[in-house]
Amino acid sequence: MRLARKSLSFAAVALISVGLMSPVAQAQAERIVAPEEQDAYVQEFFQDGDVTPVVDGSGGLTDAEVEAFHQAVRDAQQAGPLNDEIIAGEMLSDKIVLPPQVDKATSDEAEIAVAQQQAQPQTFATTAATCQYFPFSPHQVCGAILQRYNQMGGLLSILLDPIGRQIQNPDGVGFHQQFRNGFIFWHPDTGAHAITARNAEVFARNGWSAGWMGYPLGGEVPVSGSNPIDGELNGWVQVFQGGRIYRTPVLEGFQVASINGLILDKWLAFGGADSDLGLPIADEAKTLDGVGRFSKFQFGTMYWHPNAGTFEVSGLIAEVWAQNGSETGRFGFPTSDPYMNNSGHLVQDFEGGFINLTAEINAAGHSNYFGKEVNNLLIASLTRQALGSSSQAGGALIPLNQRNATQAVRPNNGGITIPVPPYVYNPDLGNLNDYCTKSPDIFDSALTEDADFAGACARHDICYDTVDNSGGGSARYASCNRQFKDHLLTVCKNVYQNQAFTRQTCLMQARTYYEVVVAFHPTHWSGHITT
Repeated sequence: MRLARKSLSFAAVALISVGLMSPVAQAQAERIVAPEEQDAYVQEFFQDGDVTPVVDGSGGLTDAEVEAFHQAVRDAQQAGPLNDEIIAGEMLSDKIVLPPQVDKATSDEAEIAVAQQQAQPQTFATTAATCQYFPFSPHQVCGAILQRYNQMGGLLSILLDPIGRQIQNPDGVGFHQQFRNGFIFWHPDTGAHAITARNAEVFARNGWSAGWMGYPLGGEVPVSGSNPIDGELNGWVQVFQGGRIYRTPVLEGFQVASINGLILDKWLAFGGADSDLGLPIADEAKTLDGVGRFSKFQFGTMYWHPNAGTFEVSGLIAEVWAQNGSETGRFGFPTSDPYMNNSGHLVQDFEGGFINLTAEINAAGHSNYFGKEVNNLLIASLTRQALGSSSQAGGALIPLNQRNATQAVRPNNGGITIPVPPYVYNPDLGNLNDYCTKSPDIFDSALTEDADFAGACARHDICYDTVDNSGGGSARYASCNRQFKDHLLTVCKNVYQNQAFTRQTCLMQARTYYEVVVAFHPTHWSGHITT
């Protein structure tokens, strides 16, 4: 029902008041992090998926609490005319269940302000230039910030109600306003854009609008897709003047971190979120020398140094590098991305020399694991990955070197079955009949059920065998490798749909297996790193 003088309404514009912002935080990019501290550093960027972080009094809400607030708003919309003065027993607060964050006195004050505002004659001038009060809040929302707020749904948006007045930012030009679950920042050059409590934690850590990030250029949107479900499945991104904030999918750890500068440029050139590095999971930080910088990603790290350039280090090369002290060791900073040398070996250059991964794998030797020979370099890498994930998952994952064969049972294959026939498992027949050659056939987790890579490895063996028997061909082997990688990732994603950290560690193991295949068969796909 449309109400006149005392109706509940969610309309237009705002007074701008002047004040000071919270003290500017030290730029996160000045943080120095030693190689051995990187896993702990990454943990700082994990957010609880069940509750938004508290940032200067905003946030700290669960999805259920947000929905309860929205329900109170809907109830208010159906409660009838608002009162422009206190009438005992007839106030909105007497008719509905208020949000737990709002007391009766505040609700009554807001109700009177809304009713009195709506009673004023509406002319073109006042509609275009005045502010708006909302139920449950004593604070007006004004101007471009009001326009953005109403576009988002006002009280029914993720921001909920305003909990502070508009305040001028330190630059003396822009303004911001605080809401119960986030903020809206405005500048004449960028417009007004919301920042949720999750992104506000990163924004605040990097100095708010006065820091290197500057003002937002848009709201948070899915990395790919166009709706909230796409965002939860594929991750979220918000673009600022100086960089970006990314949030990993809810099933991949809920890391919220920024990225900027030359590392951002190089990562985007690699394919950004679609690259083998995945999404950023920690803000850029300084290396131990105070000069170099690095950004951590889901599946690797990218380094920058003025004397070396900007390059990734990931997978088994990262394992060899870490065993030799990372950037503080004899190799120093990377000076190239991985490439195939003239001998067909996978190599990466560093300030102090190069790492030949193919040679390192061959020199590492093998150890018995679950009744089969497994490459020691692979064991070391998977153990490091499990230890890193264990620190985030409460120590529940068991590294390879702490496991025993009694845990070995045929686990969940995630839908990637062993095709029998034609596959025949018989290691005596060679490495196309032994499932995962020199690698564990399973991803072994103490958190939940194990994942079975045997189907993916068997299908890769069959594919190679088919190509071998039909004359070979680099492009056809490359297709086998791509399929192998897709099958491994599918196993992890399907088996661990609801276990974020286990899923991530499984995905890292899958990518490492793929890297070993490329290292042993370089001529089959020399372009694997950028494809």
